[in-house]
Amino acid sequence: MVLTTKERQRRFRERLKQDPERYEEFKQKMRQRYHDQKAAGKITLIDTKSERNKRSQRKYWRQQKRKQRSRQKDLEKELTPPSSPSTPASRDQEPPAPSRPQPSRQKEQSKRERKRKDAKCYRDKNSLQIKLDSANKKLAMYRKRIQRMKDALSLFVCLIGFLT
Repeated sequence: MVLTTKERQRRFRERLKQDPERYEEFKQKMRQRYHDQKAAGKITLIDTKSERNKRSQRKYWRQQKRKQRSRQKDLEKELTPPSSPSTPASRDQEPPAPSRPQPSRQKEQSKRERKRKDAKCYRDKNSLQIKLDSANKKLAMYRKRIQRMKDALSLFVCLIGFLT
């Protein structure tokens, strides 16, 4: 029987965990490897990243956690046996409440409002940034114009002084 890499790795780790001394040695080796990689710059910590990169990294982590939880839930569904058929007496009773309550209307409304406010702030910031850039361009243009006028004036004064 040919084992896949994943199966070989799983068996190796199971055997490793059987011997506590070897397992501790392995963990120490992995810890040292992590510290070496961190010192070499191959691993970057989140607090050294920019705010934008932090947000994207955390978003990625949330997505991965969501996937992990859904896989775990699917696995649990596969492993749990089907429920027993309902009896006639239990049909008259109310169905059980859902396991996870739905968010309240107020919470949903506040979420929408917060998103709307955030979007408005973002739009306002962008429009103000455009206005600021425009003002800075005009400022640079007028500074250059004044500089050219000063140069022309000093040249004119030199010419008058030369002619007199």
